[in-house]
Amino acid sequence: MDIFKSPLIIFAFGILAGILLLLIIRPEAKCDPVVFESNQGCIEGSDIATSSAKNMMVDVSGAVSNPGVYKLPEGSRVSDAVSAAGGLAEDKVNKELVSQGVNLAQIVHDGEKIYIPFQSDSLPISHSGSVISATDAAGMVSINNATFSELVSLPDIGEVRAKKIIDNRPYSKIEDLVEQKIIFQSTFDKIKDKIVL
Repeated sequence: MDIFKSPLIIFAFGILAGILLLLIIRPEAKCDPVVFESNQGCIEGSDIATSSAKNMMVDVSGAVSNPGVYKLPEGSRVSDAVSAAGGLAEDKVNKELVSQGVNLAQIVHDGEKIYIPFQSDSLPISHSGSVISATDAAGMVSINNATFSELVSLPDIGEVRAKKIIDNRPYSKIEDLVEQKIIFQSTFDKIKDKIVL
């Protein structure tokens, strides 16, 4: 009896051939790419660039190399945000306004916008770099552009409310603060003469 004519042997070879064929032609498993985040936006030697630090989002615009929204560790400063955006655009930045009004050492908060003035800008700027209007220069606080620290300087606006104001920007009128339930009417009545869009 020829061993290779046995139905059992032929069946076994068929199964083995099928398994080998599946192993050869099956598609490779696809994996999602791993994304690494660098700490390029942090000051060298800074203790804020630790893996346990919370992250926050900061919008950096104006005369920087790569304007955009950047993820930074909590406790980062304006200088960290500017570094994350590629640094100052040397040929476009108004260095005089930066030296007079941008506090590079100020701690930034989640949702904050940092504006670095261009050479063509001539208005006064807030300590975080935001260009302020003539109305703001008179002591008014812009609910669309004010920094976290400027908002908490308002009566009855603590850290929680200031963050809520920043998180719900932009506003089309100051009354949106009450209509969107950001603050109570009683608080609005105390600050309405101190705020602008």
